[in-house]
Amino acid sequence: RGAGRVRPGRDPGSPPSPRRRSRTTSGSSGRPRWRQIGLKEKPKYTWDEAALAWLESHDHKASLSDDEAHILFAQRFWKGRLLTSIRMKDIEELKRKRKEWRQVRGKEKKETPSEVSNATANRMLALIRAILRMAYKAEWIEAVPPVDMMAEPKKRIRWLTEEEADRLLSELPVHQERIARFALLTGLRQGNILNLAWSQVDLARKVLWVHPDQAKGRKAIGVPLAEAAVLLLEGLHGMDPRWVFTYEGKKEGWPGQHIGLEKGPQACRNRELPLA
Repeated sequence: RGAGRVRPGRDPGSPPSPRRRSRTTSGSSGRPRWRQIGLKEKPKYTWDEAALAWLESHDHKASLSDDEAHILFAQRFWKGRLLTSIRMKDIEELKRKRKEWRQVRGKEKKETPSEVSNATANRMLALIRAILRMAYKAEWIEAVPPVDMMAEPKKRIRWLTEEEADRLLSELPVHQERIARFALLTGLRQGNILNLAWSQVDLARKVLWVHPDQAKGRKAIGVPLAEAAVLLLEGLHGMDPRWVFTYEGKKEGWPGQHIGLEKGPQACRNRELPLA
């Protein structure tokens, strides 16, 4: 009964209206909703959606830019791919491609090895595992495929001797020598030094502080200043009303925009000093 009936004013061959379509499909893959309701099939999500959900839920991370770089690399090979299709062999293949990736550099557009270390590859693998675990908790996938990390060589931690530090500092130009010397005196990270403002320094109390949004661990850091560090800062006082370290009237660049931080490794090689 009612077979072959057509609603007035409607072409029988036309697609359903958007309103009608929204009641029949659901999920990122546009699967029919009746299959989800009647057959209890779950909507399928893509790697893109999982990666975006991770970035949106972790926008507070100090190392978010690193996560973005790893995700962009994975996007080269997994863009639009269903999470349920990602297996251990796919992760192993991505690991191999990360190690063998060649970057196009220079005006001559020559391909050069990116020299990715096992540690860098492991950071990418750890992020992929975290994203897949997040998807599992959200019931987007039934299981998390195994992620085998790469072996990282264990190195002894060593410090520069006073003689080695003097040899290194003697190789650097004046503006860069100040930064390197301040790093040795305080142990601060490069970014915290380059972005250090006078409002964070109290010379009278011989202390400086790093704001939570500037610290990698997102916690404020108080740094007591040795006498040598105080003398260094006093020599810089008045050169700029806001920033502590400047070069040619500009705030020191990041990373090395004005100061040429790429000369640091060469200075180490010149004096036969360890790079790390």
